[in-house]
Amino acid sequence: MKELGTLVSLELDFFLFKQSWVSKIVSYSESDDRYEFIDIGVKLPFFIRKWHHKHVILGSHNQTKIVDEISYSTGFVITDILLYPSFLFLFLYRKPIYKKWFSKNKA
Repeated sequence: MKELGTLVSLELDFFLFKQSWVSKIVSYSESDDRYEFIDIGVKLPFFIRKWHHKHVILGSHNQTKIVDEISYSTGFVITDILLYPSFLFLFLYRKPIYKKWFSKNKA
């Protein structure tokens, strides 16, 4: 369970420089078949002004579905569009990792 107000901190390494990314858990709910929480950006890399990420995990029997709903803004529409493929790749990259983890940790 994620506690409301919990801060999640990352340090991004862009080889020539590093950037901090701090998000805060602002919403959380859980039921028998659904777990979700929302984090918003508190301290973001210089090129991102706003970040809102809703994590939804849906489970039933032997299946789990993970849904990420993300909205972000750099302050410039063209930069938002240019960053989209990077974010898409990062979240698609996690899919095989999740599959492996859930397969290994079946109850």
